[in-house]
This record gives sequence, structure tokens and C-alpha cells, in this order.
Amino acid sequence: MSATKIVLDGSTLGVSTWAEPSDTLTGGRGQPIDGLSCVTTVNFHKHAHLSIFKDGVQLALPQAVGRSGCNYPLHTHDSSGEIHIEAEAEQRFTLGQFFSVWGRTLTNAQVAEFPDPSIVVYINDSGDPEGPRLYTGDIREVEFASRREITIQIGTPLTELQTYDWGTIQ
Repeated sequence: MSATKIVLDGSTLGVSTWAEPSDTLTGGRGQPIDGLSCVTTVNFHKHAHLSIFKDGVQLALPQAVGRSGCNYPLHTHDSSGEIHIEAEAEQRFTLGQFFSVWGRTLTNAQVAEFPDPSIVVYINDSGDPEGPRLYTGDIREVEFASRREITIQIGTPLTELQTYDWGTIQ
């Protein structure tokens, strides 16, 4: 599967699908959720990227996931799909936690409000010569790593995967 490289510059990537404010009433609204609490001091900072495609169309992530009531360690600043991981100390953060903060469903058979038994996940780690690879485990357990690109495919299979030019983003 070929890949098109996109520059991450804060631009919206995809079709706006979810309204702002982005965190639902069941998501993070200042209270602890799925092992995450509001961050008061940042000593650990890295970035990852999340793309969600529904029937071949990219869906733009909301610009303020994880920023309702406080900043959670997993949050967005714009609709580019860039996930900011900012915490008091280095620890393991997962896609499932991000969706919990967002207040959206995430299982191997449903992403947000889109149920589909054929959901596929690809992971591309920066510098991996193999390029994007299929992930076959529990989707909630996908770990955020520095410059990791996570693509969720719902419905129609993708013929091409995007990869990202991180530029000066750490």
C-alpha cells in the first residue's frame, strides 16, 4: 500500500464530523477518567497522529478533545489529527484512554458512533523502514509513541495510507 506524505502544520485534515466542544458528557470534563487526571505540571511531552477514515473519507478530529474543564495528558489543539501527550511524567498512554477522555466508544467493532465489524487499524512508526503495518490486537490498547501514526479504517478499504512530515514537531 503506497503512502502520501502530508505536512503537519495545524491545518484541518478531513471532513468536520463532530461538533465542538468536543468532549461529550460521558468524556473528560475535569474529573478523573480511565486512569487520567488533569495535568498541572508538564515534564513529559511528545506527539502522535490519529487518522479516522469512514468509507474512504477522512474525518477531522475536533480541535479541543481533552481540554474541557482542564488539560488532560491526551488532547488536541486543532483538527489536524495531531495528539498532544503532555504529562507530569513519562507513562503508557493508549488510544482507548484518548477515546474515554473524548467520551466516544472505541472497540474493535465500533469507532465513535460508527459500528462496523470490519474495522482495520494501521500503525506507522516514524523511521520504520517497513512503513505502515496492520495492527491486529485490541484497538483500545494501541499505545501512543512519539511520532506514531495511527490510522483507523471504517468500512471501505483504503487504497493508500497517508504518512506525515513532522517538520519541527517533536
